[in-house]
Amino acid sequence: MTNLSDARYFAGMGVELLAFPLSGPGALTPDAIRELAGWVAGIRLVGEVDATLDAAQINALISECGLDYVLLSADAGLELEELARPVIRVVTLEELDQLAMWGRVAYAVLTGLTEDHLRDEHLATRLVEAPVPVLLAIPHPTVAAVKAALEWLPTLAGLALEGGQEDRPGIRDFGELGDALEALERF
Repeated sequence: MTNLSDARYFAGMGVELLAFPLSGPGALTPDAIRELAGWVAGIRLVGEVDATLDAAQINALISECGLDYVLLSADAGLELEELARPVIRVVTLEELDQLAMWGRVAYAVLTGLTEDHLRDEHLATRLVEAPVPVLLAIPHPTVAAVKAALEWLPTLAGLALEGGQEDRPGIRDFGELGDALEALERF
């Protein structure tokens, strides 16, 4: 999430977590994150970091931004216990069983699933048996994709959706993403 339109829209639709990029291309400054967070209430803030930051740098960002979680999309070689907040870890299906040995992981964001994976009769059981709640990443959410995920995987803890770009400050057409979020209210 990189803009006020997304932050306010997602918060209004009842999301629990908002993630902001803190490193790499498109990274927001701590000032920008505090400003965006000031416009939403009751949301847990997540800072997405890449492997270029060490634990001290991440902890400084946690403090500056008032973060509740840190989102790691790759193994950064960090000792997770050194971080001041719990971690949300992006994983593939193959990595799901390794979560327990990584330590301080609060949630997993499962990526890379195909339709065949979703139809696997054992996948729902694997999600229940995972050591942490699992969120399913849906890169291009549509009503059909959200409905399929919720029907095929009723044991999911939630969905991980991506924001987009504003047309101009304060103006954004949410299109299929908006339709998908509204569909969640019906399921």
